[in-house]
Amino acid sequence: MLTQRGEEVRQDVCLPMPDFVVAANPCQTMGLWASSLGRLCKVPTFIIDVPPPVDYTEDEFERNTQYIMREYKELITFLEEQTKKSFDYDKLKEILKLVKEGAILRKKSMDMCVVSPSPQSFFDCLISLGPSHALRGTPPAVEYYVKLVKEMEERVAKGIGVIPNEKYRLYWDHLPIWFKVGALSEFLGSYGAVVVCGIYTHGMFYSEAEMIDVDRPIWSLSAELAHYGCCLDARYRMNKIKEFVEKFHLDGLIMHSSRTCRPMNLGQYDILKWAERNLGIPGVMIDGDPTDPNYYSDAQTQTRIQAFVETMEVRKRTAVR
Repeated sequence: MLTQRGEEVRQDVCLPMPDFVVAANPCQTMGLWASSLGRLCKVPTFIIDVPPPVDYTEDEFERNTQYIMREYKELITFLEEQTKKSFDYDKLKEILKLVKEGAILRKKSMDMCVVSPSPQSFFDCLISLGPSHALRGTPPAVEYYVKLVKEMEERVAKGIGVIPNEKYRLYWDHLPIWFKVGALSEFLGSYGAVVVCGIYTHGMFYSEAEMIDVDRPIWSLSAELAHYGCCLDARYRMNKIKEFVEKFHLDGLIMHSSRTCRPMNLGQYDILKWAERNLGIPGVMIDGDPTDPNYYSDAQTQTRIQAFVETMEVRKRTAVR
């Protein structure tokens, strides 16, 4: 296999070559990745189009779900043609049952972050997404989350927090800056700040597991994508942030402005102003990217976070008086 630049790719360090590519585009970048992969590998590609929400009403949600369901049915035909096998709906129900079990347990582990000190952080929740991403719908994933819930319960019972001096509880907007997860966690911790929730972990990936209807597997898969797309809507995020502020007793918001997943940047400044005006909490905007370090600066980020922490400290002192 050759890249577009004509460079040969070593097969011993790559995943096996695909026979076909299947993806969805709740974020347009994901669809572009899949299209590029299909072209580079010269294999058939099927991309499920996810319509962005406009008003996020029940009617719109159901309309978008039905739209995606039609695409899933086309995908099933595509898969049957590619594999020369009939689609197994009973197997899909079995897998979805495990998906629901894992999602309920993952949410239970995150809900324990309402306790102060928080037994885990948003950054920990990012790491524990691994089984949900790579092993979703399998017994090992469910077993992992059973153990995670048990560990969180033990930490809560013993009063063990992420850091020993929790002072500020924060929210993270947008995707994480993956290559700075550890460094940002430690830097915030040095100021007694813990990010306890974020839209990526708490608002996606079957975060509303009760929506899953095992007896309606295609509807459930479609509804998850229709719901996932709502995370691109600023008004939806405002409602979720209000819910998080009240539930997790938040002191501030960190808004990550990404350079390569731009749709979720829309409305971030409006959200900051809205939170200040309606929720009475400050926020900070930091520039970065989930994967490209060229768009990130340690010095700039640390300076902004330091000023942000000072603002929260002043507010706490004022509130005490």
